[in-house]
Amino acid sequence: MSYKPDAEVVAEALAVGSAYLVTDDAAHLLRNPQMGELPLRVGTPGDCLACLRQQWAKGTKTE
Repeated sequence: MSYKPDAEVVAEALAVGSAYLVTDDAAHLLRNPQMGELPLRVGTPGDCLACLRQQWAKGTKTE
């Protein structure tokens, strides 16, 4: 990742063990193919809410 401020945000999310990184940064994060290689999901606030609703509907525990 070449944009240092976003790289720092991603590094912090990984350091604390985040499962999901919520962002509206399409230019550097959402459309970045390197983000698919990470052990966390990256999406918009709407994507995150949809994911949570789906998990709640299945009775899956969220952390």
